[in-house]
Amino acid sequence: MSRDLRCPPARAALSRGVALHASPDRPGREDRAGDEEEAPLELPPLDMDEEPEAREDDLADLLDTPGDEGDPFDDTEARDLDVVELDVDPAEGTEGGSEDEKEIDVGPLDEGMSLDEEDGGWAGDEQEGGQHGDDIDDVDAGEDDGGAEGTGEAPEDAVDEGELPALDADDEGNYEGKDLLGELPDLPDDPPPAWDPSPWATVAGAGAEVPCCALAVTGAQVVAGGSVLLVVPAGEQVARRPGLDAMASAVAVADGADGAIVVATQRGRLLRSEDQGVSASPLGGWRTTGGTSAMLATTPGRLWIASEGTLWSLSEGAGAVAPAIAASREGGITGIAASGGALLALWQGKGTAQLMRVRGDDELPVDIALSGAALHVASVRGALIAAGAQGRALALGGAEVLCVSRDGGTSFQVVGGLGRVVALAFAGEEASAPLLALCAREGEAHAELVKVPESGAPTRIAALGEARQSEEDEDLGFGAAALAWDAGREVAWIACQLGLLAVAPKPEH
Repeated sequence: MSRDLRCPPARAALSRGVALHASPDRPGREDRAGDEEEAPLELPPLDMDEEPEAREDDLADLLDTPGDEGDPFDDTEARDLDVVELDVDPAEGTEGGSEDEKEIDVGPLDEGMSLDEEDGGWAGDEQEGGQHGDDIDDVDAGEDDGGAEGTGEAPEDAVDEGELPALDADDEGNYEGKDLLGELPDLPDDPPPAWDPSPWATVAGAGAEVPCCALAVTGAQVVAGGSVLLVVPAGEQVARRPGLDAMASAVAVADGADGAIVVATQRGRLLRSEDQGVSASPLGGWRTTGGTSAMLATTPGRLWIASEGTLWSLSEGAGAVAPAIAASREGGITGIAASGGALLALWQGKGTAQLMRVRGDDELPVDIALSGAALHVASVRGALIAAGAQGRALALGGAEVLCVSRDGGTSFQVVGGLGRVVALAFAGEEASAPLLALCAREGEAHAELVKVPESGAPTRIAALGEARQSEEDEDLGFGAAALAWDAGREVAWIACQLGLLAVAPKPEH
């Protein structure tokens, strides 16, 4: 170990064997005059390893504490301790201690307060006017009184109802459409229809027990689609699986000599089959834009496609589809239905709806004005449309309300109390043909078929599925379905989660 011996005092001290030390009270040796008899500080040897045995003994003495040899929680020896009794009077608090330890007497908590409402609530005995005293009336109207006056004035007195926007207005306070809320009282609130004295029944053995949601009937041919394609050939009632495996959202049968089947898949593709569904190829000229499923309808010599708000058409012999009514920022086509040579298209925009009749020869649309309950139902998201009698008969369903017209949309019959309208179809091509509506209650896995005649009250004619037996089935619902009338077999075909079903009046005995 090297030491710096250049400091003269240190070198002299070491030569004489004098130990240097300092204390907090006396910083140095020079400040302790006359303290020659003080013993030098004894330091341990620098080399601690020279006497390991002695070092261990010293550490053992330091770490030796009473009670190490016994149970640390044993208090049997506590009786030998001296007991000190403190003579403290509880009434005197901590009398005898320091001034900070003495109890502070703050007096009664309610001193200086008045809880009597007649005295002004929390006002003090000497402050009858509250916190601001008697000067509260002197506060100017433009000054901040700190809330002294409170909210005694009614806030509605300061509101001008004439400056408020209408309840059905948009963000800018304007509303361009008609007042739908004012026409809501026209909507019926009727009880469910009564059961028909001559109910219909499901035809045994007809169709197939395969869940489906798309349906088309043209002539004697029935085509249904869902997870697979089902075809009922002419003169038969049992459905077959031809082999085309496609998740269909809509199907159509061309009204031509070939009777080609068109399938719209759930991914937006269009497939055309000319061998009764055995095989199919993509429809020429069709390009899907966003994978949205399409709706299909047919008129003589023409296929109609509604997808993403735009109405397309494909003429027989044409090589590609062409747009008929394009979607815009204001709205687009949301539903189509065909009867004979007429196509009815439902257009929905911001807060309003419109019905269009499209002629199949020149595709010229003609607007049909809607009002009252018909306008309200047509404006509902997911509204359904059905057509019959070359477009003279039409029906709109939505919001648990059904509107039926027999004069091309000039007037409507309003029917309520049906529940959610799932599917619509006219049972015939005459203007007087009854309307069939498949209805289901929210959360129920069964549905009812309702007949709406031209005159008279609607009646329930058939029940599909079983009513729920437990609360576990409450959120299942009936799901999507399709309905079509088969004039040749005189049955109503229903494509639903229960399968492809045929429902007809019971034979009279």
